[in-house]
Amino acid sequence: MARPRARWLRDRLLPIALMILAIPVATICSIRSLDWLRESRRAFPGFFVMDNGIVPTVGLPRWTGMAGGMPFTARILAVDGQPVRSSAEIYARVASRPVGTPVDYSIDVDGQAETRRIPSMTFELQDYLFTLGLFVLNGWIGLLAGFAVNMLRPRDPAARGFMLYGFFWGLFPLTGITLYDPSLSWLSPAYWIAQTVFPATFLHFGLVFPVERPIVRRHRWILALPYAVSLALLAWIRTSYFADPPSWAPLRATFLYSSLSMVGFLGLLGLSWMENRAPMVRPRLRMVLPGFAIGAASAIYGFLQNGISGGFPINLIALTPIVFFAALAWAIVAHDAFEIDRVLRMAAVYVALSVVIAAGYAAIAAVGSHVLPGRELVGSLAFDIPVFVLFGLLLQPLRLVLQRVVDATFFRSRVDYGRAVGDTSAALTSLLDPAEIVTQVGNTVADGLSLENFAAVAWPDGKACAWHLDRVSRTAIPDPAERDLTTLRRIVAEAGTEPFSLVDAEDDGEAAASHVAAEVAEFSPSLVVPIPGHDGPIGAFLLGAKRSGLPFGSGDYELLRTLAAQAGIALRHATSFRSLRELAASLEDRVRERTLELERSHAEVSRAYRELHATQRQLVQSEKLASLGQLVAGVAHEINNPVSFIVGNLDPLRTRLRAIGESKAAASDPELGRQVERLLGIIDTIGRGAERTARIVQDLRVFSRSGDTERAPFDVHEGLEVSIRLLQSKWESRIAIERDYGRLPMVEAVPGHLNQVFMNLLSNACDAIEGTGTIRVRTLKDGDHVEIYVTDDGRGIEPSAMNRIFDPFFTTKPQGQGTGLGLAITHGIVEDHGGTIDVESRPGRGTTFRVRLPIRPSVAAPASEPPAVPS
Repeated sequence: MARPRARWLRDRLLPIALMILAIPVATICSIRSLDWLRESRRAFPGFFVMDNGIVPTVGLPRWTGMAGGMPFTARILAVDGQPVRSSAEIYARVASRPVGTPVDYSIDVDGQAETRRIPSMTFELQDYLFTLGLFVLNGWIGLLAGFAVNMLRPRDPAARGFMLYGFFWGLFPLTGITLYDPSLSWLSPAYWIAQTVFPATFLHFGLVFPVERPIVRRHRWILALPYAVSLALLAWIRTSYFADPPSWAPLRATFLYSSLSMVGFLGLLGLSWMENRAPMVRPRLRMVLPGFAIGAASAIYGFLQNGISGGFPINLIALTPIVFFAALAWAIVAHDAFEIDRVLRMAAVYVALSVVIAAGYAAIAAVGSHVLPGRELVGSLAFDIPVFVLFGLLLQPLRLVLQRVVDATFFRSRVDYGRAVGDTSAALTSLLDPAEIVTQVGNTVADGLSLENFAAVAWPDGKACAWHLDRVSRTAIPDPAERDLTTLRRIVAEAGTEPFSLVDAEDDGEAAASHVAAEVAEFSPSLVVPIPGHDGPIGAFLLGAKRSGLPFGSGDYELLRTLAAQAGIALRHATSFRSLRELAASLEDRVRERTLELERSHAEVSRAYRELHATQRQLVQSEKLASLGQLVAGVAHEINNPVSFIVGNLDPLRTRLRAIGESKAAASDPELGRQVERLLGIIDTIGRGAERTARIVQDLRVFSRSGDTERAPFDVHEGLEVSIRLLQSKWESRIAIERDYGRLPMVEAVPGHLNQVFMNLLSNACDAIEGTGTIRVRTLKDGDHVEIYVTDDGRGIEPSAMNRIFDPFFTTKPQGQGTGLGLAITHGIVEDHGGTIDVESRPGRGTTFRVRLPIRPSVAAPASEPPAVPS
């Protein structure tokens, strides 16, 4: 158990570490971004300013800065003739004037001194939503999407590349807030790192998605090349942008690198489409490309514009990446969620989609021109952006609807997968001839998928056999020739259970395909479906191309994997039956052999029973030691040193204080006497604490008695009280303990084991009460037995679980909060003592456990009075 957990954690260390770094930064930036709304009553310059006085490429058309012609990338030198050196000074001087006051700015634009008069304004909610709000939203989506995908597929290179992209893209807009807030300037280095590195992650992602490129597998250092460019840009920004005067050139180079990396990513996706190195490449890309087209188009244009002229508001780039993240994350995790096969079907869907979107836009524009107060709003940026986002969100649902319409119109013949699997599985249960098995599966697959041809090869007992499905007779014809299927068997073994095309079997696919073509040339296989067995594949289905010319989709693969698994079971059964028939002549030898096997099995069962019994005892001790370890760990530190310090120094301290107190008469100092009395009182309190610690230690010793394995007289009430005291941290302040103790004699028991029983029952009762409640402990003598009742008013046990609560490893607690061994061990201990344990429960009303133990004659004694216990 420990090794799988360690491997699980090791595989996910990188995403966890990155999120530990990112979450504090993202949280700080998100919360501090809201400060702009809290100061909405103060005057805002009408544009953002970075710490070095440069106007960033962020803004909205309604801002007075953009309306007044304040150029992006301009550097503010003075405000109303007074020189300024930082954004804090600029914001402060503007805020000191009433809102709407025109302010004269002296600026430097590419080395030219200019002036602008721009009135101040207020920073409203809509300004936040379309600037800082978009940054926060996209940043969190990037971080969480990359983290979630890599947590689900930690070893997938595509998921790892997507995680790095999500991490740096997420930090890019989030930390961008630090450039405009002077109080967050200490976080601005994170922004520059994210801005220069996230384009490299695009190229990294394109090299590993949808499949890792062979050149990357051979030369891993290629993935480092895009990051080397990012490091060079970061060094350039460090030396030029932060110089005096600063240069905007490295930032323009970074914007160009960002747009080129996205174009490169698109090119890599197109190359993957053309190569089609695996069956699921194109279904993945069909999922990604629409989302990428919507999410990245504005980003490519915006980054390119800023790299050339610096005049595009970069906040508008953050409008659409949500669609890209959604499509990309789903494509990686699910591999293939939709089917749009062949160019004809894809073209039909996208033509219909274009028509629907165009008609929808025209309808919205027509309605808007009549409903909206100003007709000039229709066709403006304020109208187009919401409509653009709306259609971006509706693109995938519309595509699904149109996909179903096109499928129903042009591709009516579709296999009923559920019925096909059910009918074939029912037929295979009664077939014991391999040829009949291949006939049944072949007809189902060939008819359902409309295949050109179907064949099968199998080697369940090492000897290779082949069949091909005859179209006329609809039966599988065995191939009498002996075949050397070495290459095919090797490729099938490497594939596992996934269907594959021959050219995608390995990096040198053409060589492998040529060898396999020589082995099964007459079958013309287009797709190979492995038939699974106990120790690897035992054969394969060889499927020809579809008559429609369509490729195989994810639904086809699911059907083929299921039928291959069913055929594998049937072939193994057929092989076993054939072996039984061949061995009928030597029945006596087989009976003798079976008898020996039964004897060996009986010996193994006996040995397993002994080992199970020994393991049960070990579990009892392990559970007990685990409980003791948990309890002792909390008080061990208090026991080792503090108790010795307290006990060893109390008496000398009392003696010295009394001596000081006796000298008070000579000193004639009443205050000294009062202080001595107070200190003596404190020492008494310390002494009581030491006594309480000693009681805790004594309770632990009474509870564990780890050295006792022999039965001895045992006081039930003492065991209950010790367990209640040790569990005080679980019930104190929320659960009332009610005791109803009868007069009980001593019982013969292993004290440590019965203490474990009481501890488990009381601990479970505490866990069953989620808030406040009551636990009732009652004891009584019934003939020659004693009975102990533990009742809680917690959530109770469902009737469906009542018959299993004493089973090992069964627990009703949430995952990770119980081992499922406590009640199983309790049941074993009680039975080992000759007693019984039963339970009554009503869901929502509580549970009662009753333990009934015999009174041994050797320890029977007159009943004693119940101990005095607190209420």
